[in-house]
Amino acid sequence: MRRALGGSASRTSQAVLLSAALLFLPLYQSLYSVQVGVLLVFLLAVVGFGVVRGREGLAGAALAGAVVLRLTPLALVPLLVNRRSRSRPVGLIAFVAVAVGLLLGLEALTPATWEYFTTVLPKLGAAPPSSRTSR
Repeated sequence: MRRALGGSASRTSQAVLLSAALLFLPLYQSLYSVQVGVLLVFLLAVVGFGVVRGREGLAGAALAGAVVLRLTPLALVPLLVNRRSRSRPVGLIAFVAVAVGLLLGLEALTPATWEYFTTVLPKLGAAPPSSRTSR
């Protein structure tokens, strides 16, 4: 955090900024109403941190958590594939392992998960029925 603030921030100002961020009312309102937006943004920030720092395993695991919450972060999977990872695909292995583990855990906790992935989700991606009727 000190580097992000230009290196001149004291510990006191860092503590004040951190507490202000954590006491932000919209953050509590979204957590109280069980919305996943805050968690999704946090996981995507961890993905960015992992990619920038070269920690592909961390990035892959965080991306798997984000994909289990919502499918749209699946578009970020190409970030895990680069020249370095072709010889050592740590990020992709972590992504697959964590995603499978989370999905199996969800299936164990809520049996309706399998029905959602096999019945509801394919219908959401299907083309809408035509407005014309055949005569």
